[in-house]
Amino acid sequence: MEELKAAGLTVHRISRGSSNNFSNDYSGKQRKLYLRSRIETPIDKADIIWDTKSFNTVILFPLFHELSEKVLSLFSKSQLVFLDPSGFVRGLGEKNKDGLYPLIPSPWSNIEKFIERVDILKLSHEDLAGIKFTPNTKTDEAKCQQLVGMGFPLVILTRSERPTVVVGKHLKLTKVPALQVHEVDSAGAGETFGVAFVYQYFRTKDPIQSARFANICAGLKVSGQWNP
Repeated sequence: MEELKAAGLTVHRISRGSSNNFSNDYSGKQRKLYLRSRIETPIDKADIIWDTKSFNTVILFPLFHELSEKVLSLFSKSQLVFLDPSGFVRGLGEKNKDGLYPLIPSPWSNIEKFIERVDILKLSHEDLAGIKFTPNTKTDEAKCQQLVGMGFPLVILTRSERPTVVVGKHLKLTKVPALQVHEVDSAGAGETFGVAFVYQYFRTKDPIQSARFANICAGLKVSGQWNP
């Protein structure tokens, strides 16, 4: 927090007796995420006591059920709301011998509370497993289009080295190539993509150009060439 303050950012802290704490396991071919401890009470509307009316953009990155959907009522239709729902599609497996809980796919049970409140929904391929689609909706592209039909104006699906899918209410489905790099560490790729996308989108209002920019930033992050 002190580093953020030193950079000139205004920082607010919400206190809890415990917080979400994670461990990464790099022993296999793919990184595995484990939960060490979890927040005792999700962040709610009443916890945010500062003025939010001056925010032109809101970026929400829940990691494991630490955010209440009631927070959305703080923001008006004129404010751009970006959501990465990874934290809403994660459940807990059995505790292992180290006392850690593996994160497993879990249904996004309150997705309807976010419809028409979120302007940009950004998902990873893994997140799709937690969303209920109609039986004949099989492909990534069809699932993204169905999310738009449900009421999310702009949907972005990142798929590691595969092209990113971008589709919206007034935007035909487009596949944006990912930056092809040697992956060193995938941790933080989604956050890097999300912030980069919003930054470029706020400047250009062009979702395709923003996805290209975000793919480059995420690729540099996972390759170890850049540490934002």
